Parts: sequence; C-alpha cells; structure tokens
Amino acid sequence: MIMHRVQKMVIQLLLIWPLSHAAVQSDWRGPRRDGHFPESNLAQKWPKTGPKVHWQASGLGKGFTSAAVTENRVFITGQKSQNGFLFAFDLDGKSLWQVKYGEEWTANYEGTRSTPIVADDSIYFLSGRGVIYCLSVRNGELIWQVDILKRFKAPAVDWGIAEQLLVEGDFIYCTPGGAVTMAALNRHNGKTIWTCQGNGEPSAYCSPILVAHHGTRLLITLLQKSAVGIDAANGKLLWRYPHEAPYDIHANTPIYADGRVYIQSGEGGTGVLINIAPDAKQVSKVWEQRQMDTLIGHAVLVNGYLYGAGFPDRGFQALNWQTGLSEFEEPEFARSAVICADGLIYAYSEKGTFALIKPNPKQFDLISSFKISAGDGPHWAHPVIKDRRLYLRHGDELIVFDVSSKTP
Repeated sequence: MIMHRVQKMVIQLLLIWPLSHAAVQSDWRGPRRDGHFPESNLAQKWPKTGPKVHWQASGLGKGFTSAAVTENRVFITGQKSQNGFLFAFDLDGKSLWQVKYGEEWTANYEGTRSTPIVADDSIYFLSGRGVIYCLSVRNGELIWQVDILKRFKAPAVDWGIAEQLLVEGDFIYCTPGGAVTMAALNRHNGKTIWTCQGNGEPSAYCSPILVAHHGTRLLITLLQKSAVGIDAANGKLLWRYPHEAPYDIHANTPIYADGRVYIQSGEGGTGVLINIAPDAKQVSKVWEQRQMDTLIGHAVLVNGYLYGAGFPDRGFQALNWQTGLSEFEEPEFARSAVICADGLIYAYSEKGTFALIKPNPKQFDLISSFKISAGDGPHWAHPVIKDRRLYLRHGDELIVFDVSSKTP
C-alpha cells in the first residue's frame, strides 16, 4: 500500500513539474496540432509561378514527413534503401549534418512517416517499424531508442507506423495498440511511466492530441475500431467511442474545440463530432457526416467551419461545426492537405497543386495556385509555415518559399 502511494505521488509530481518547463519548439501541424500556424504579415496572393523559392534541398530520399523548424534549424527525415536518415539544415539551407538512425519501412509506400518533434536539445520521431528515436539537436547523436512494438507486445499495421509523437514537458506519448492502448515515456531516457490497458485493438496511424477539458488533461486518439479519451495524469481510460473505417485507417489528428472533438476517416468513412461531458467520462454524438471523407489531409477549423477535402472523389468543402453540413464542394481540390495561417487556408493537393484559399463557407474562394514540379512520388507531406517561410516536402526534395507580404 505504501509503495502504491509513493508511485502515485511520483507520477503526480512528474506531471506537475513539466507544466512550467514545456520545451517543444516544433510540433506536428503547428503548436496546437490543429493545422494553425501563428504567423502574420504573409502575402495575400502569389504570382502565377508561385512564391519566390528561398532555398531548396535534394537528396533526402523517400518520405512523406514534414519539416521540423525551430528558431535556427530545420530537421527532416528520409529513407535511402532500407535505412532512415535525419537531416539538419540552417535557415538558409546550409547542410549541417545527416545521420543514419536505423531501418525504415520498405513495404507499402516505403518512406519515412513520422515528422520530427523538437524539444529542448532533443529530436523525437517514430520509424515506420515502430521504433522511437531520441537524437541530439546538436549533432544527431543517438540518446536513446525504444521499439514500442516489442516493449508493449503490440501488433504491426499494414501501412507502417505513421503516428506523430506527442511531447509535453518530460513526457512523450505514443500509441502502441493491442494490449497497450497508449503509453507515457520519460522523454529523457525512454523509460515507461504509465500504460493504458488496451482491448486488443491495433493502432491506426492517428496522432494524439492533449487538451485541457474542464480541469482534466485529456489525451484523445483513435485505434482501428474506436476513438478513446485517456487521463494524461495516470493513463486511465475515461471513454471509448466506436468508430470504424474502411481499411482501418484513422490518419487524421482529432480537432478539439468548445468541449467537443471531431474525428474523421476517409475512403467512404465518416466524420463525427462528439460531445465530451464536463467530467470527461462520457461522450455522445452531436452529428455524423459522409460528404467530406478526408483520408490523410486533415481539416482545419476556421471561424466555426471545418475546411478540408475528401478522398478519393469528394472535393474541398466547409462543414458547419454546429451541423456538419456544407454548402459547396470544389472537386479540383479533392485529396488535399490543409493548414491555416494569417487568416488564409493553404491547400496542397495530391495532383501537386498548391493553393491559397480565402475561408468562405458559402463558396470556394481561390486566391492563387501553382504547381509543385520538384521532387517525386505522392504529394502527401503536410506544409509547414514558420517565420514567413513555407516549407514543403515532395519526395526527395524540400522546397522553402518566401511567403512574406514583401513578395507578391
């Protein structure tokens, strides 16, 4: 009993301490994981050829990961043959170093999948084979690594592990699936702090979010057959909501606002808005829709509307957050990854078209667009905007555009 109390107290102290020592410098889809980038003074339109290219790097190998951009560094992963590499550049494109970290995913759509997360002096990411790597920002030296499939006896998935790790304070959260739904690790040494007991469901390519919900720090993610809410303080499962999709793919990061969370699955799957009770222990469906079946492009919530694109055939739309209904559909921008910055939407379609769009729930309001010709393979990587520069990965290439208001 005494030991149990001591363990509980240690976990509580570990949770409290990081709140004043949060150190994440670059995260997945912006600092809140919701596709919003806190930028200003960005260009409100582009030339027909697109914004000016500030610099470009080639030789990254295969991959679908975004760039991780800090105050003075750019990090990105890529795959060559069977091996994964982490590359580091300065903000003007000078190569600083590259390191080989281990074997990568070589089956269906080979290439790196997990965007690096930078916190303090460390970089964190998952390989497609399920290994978490922690490397030094300074030189890429390995600090620790953990195979979460082996440690937690988790099942493999068909398309390679594609979760974007969640780092907060001293914690790193991951979703092994199977017998362990989620796990919290010490980000400094990789040791397990807590696990959430699973029901056998494998993971489903989803990247979790951590939100403050009426006093509860709540982790939300999806497994193959359900969405779950987990208490970040101790790993306790608070709720489970059944949600299935074709091919068991739930790759879109949940979107939380106003005590509700939106979950979305593609290729004929549905999008559901779920209400979470104030005590975070019960959930209920608000609405469900099928017209915007986003697969991997995600959506972004802007002024009460969810902007996103369907897959494979449904176009770009705006769903009313309250009703789930859309008043228009633009087929030209189906299969697009979407983000938002300085009041405008950036959409990168699988056709290789990059668009600047004005949020308008009544109609599709295209401002500018241009084609991405550099690189090869699928146009799947999500764009990143940092300090008025747009970072876009296409296969072997990283292209950095100047999107400041100084350039038309």
